[in-house]
Amino acid sequence: MENAIPEKQSPFATEPVGRLILRFAIPSVIALLVNSLYNIVDQIFIGWGVGYLGNGATNVVFPITIIALALAMMIGNGGAAYLSLKLGERQISAAEKGVGNAVTLVTVVSILLTLIFLIWIDPILSLFGATDILRPYALEYGYIIGIGLPFMMISAAINSMIRADGSPKYASELLEKIAKESGFAEGYIQEAGEYAPGGFLSSAFSHHPSDPNNADYLWNIQFRIITQLAEKGPC
Repeated sequence: MENAIPEKQSPFATEPVGRLILRFAIPSVIALLVNSLYNIVDQIFIGWGVGYLGNGATNVVFPITIIALALAMMIGNGGAAYLSLKLGERQISAAEKGVGNAVTLVTVVSILLTLIFLIWIDPILSLFGATDILRPYALEYGYIIGIGLPFMMISAAINSMIRADGSPKYASELLEKIAKESGFAEGYIQEAGEYAPGGFLSSAFSHHPSDPNNADYLWNIQFRIITQLAEKGPC
């Protein structure tokens, strides 16, 4: 027989709808505001450091991040809906399988999309409007974005399912821990490590090629912190 979910771990079953909307909406609105502000400031610094060609190159590559994010959110929101339904029916085993299938699917899709983009990056950039002047900048930036697509897509999909599990503040608390340990600003970590629609803008154009890869560094820290939190039990 399926194990029942303790009521204290299932706010959807006990709290009023209005309180739940506030509880979930406020963290989401704050995250969107920080994300938007980071993109604006990012473009300002690229304009100062590289010039209008840098801004143009990031806009040429931008559609691939939107496509990747759309696929990730489609899978993540689908998994979140299935998770909510099965948790409401007290079918814990089915909920766990649904989440596992969603994570597997987004991992496979992200790898396939990365391979397609990196192999045919030149014609894809031409399709998105890259000119001969912008192409060198767009290629340099595009390779960095392409390598980071699986990390962004998996994180975005998992984030949707975390909210469906009744833990809307988990992502923000995790963000604070990563920022404290890495020394990076929370806005940079949120953009580069999770959503990344333009998230590696600064690193793509302002870091020397011999510098350590910030994305790999942040990923290792995030993986270690998530593992430590998982060992402590439910959120």
